[in-house]
Amino acid sequence: MPEMNGLELQQHLISNGIRIPTILITAHADTAQQEQSHEGTLVASLRKPLQDEALFLAIDRAIGSSRNI
Repeated sequence: MPEMNGLELQQHLISNGIRIPTILITAHADTAQQEQSHEGTLVASLRKPLQDEALFLAIDRAIGSSRNI
């Protein structure tokens, strides 16, 4: 959605009854942003630079959690 950041999009989807697993990828250790995203469907919070294995594990958790949403 134009002019929305990832957390705003996540909240928009949730408010419209759409729940999808979310992986937060950030370059900043913004605790408030992470807490906000935990209110939704966050399955992992990763910091840049990404490690391949951490991303693959997060994707695996997202796929697994999508079965429970």
